Amino acid sequence: MRLHLLRHARAASGGDPIPDASRPLTEVGRREASELGSWLAARPEPPRQVLCSSARRAVETMERVVLQLPAKPDTRVMDDLYLASAWKLFELVRENADPEVTTLLVVAHNPGIAELAASLAEHGDPVALRSLSRRFLPGSLAEIELPARRWDEIQPAGGTLVSHYTG
Repeated sequence: MRLHLLRHARAASGGDPIPDASRPLTEVGRREASELGSWLAARPEPPRQVLCSSARRAVETMERVVLQLPAKPDTRVMDDLYLASAWKLFELVRENADPEVTTLLVVAHNPGIAELAASLAEHGDPVALRSLSRRFLPGSLAEIELPARRWDEIQPAGGTLVSHYTG
């Protein structure tokens, strides 16, 4: 199983008059999301399903990424992914990923998405693992290979960090 964990691209600042969940991507964020989509499209097995937070910045990121992929993946926008903890994200993947899909993209928020990536990625290139543990900026993606046959069998450790995209 291959899990891509993506923190949404750069978004406008929150506060009055923009509620947090309604913050759009910035110009830089839109460019980041498109570039990330091109990078994902070139991977040996691009995502076949996407689980995405319902926050505007996450949805806009997902839409720009998906436009670049060779085949349109099944997408689900979920309120439960908005600002979810690492454990909640883990449970949502186990419960909502299509059992027929072996490559999944989750678009969500920090700190949960970064914490989930760090907890799942136990093995891999030491430099990439250190980078992952230090910074998970907007538009960052961790690609993790998991030792399971189905999503409901994944465990909270034991994965291998295949790549850490930082733009």
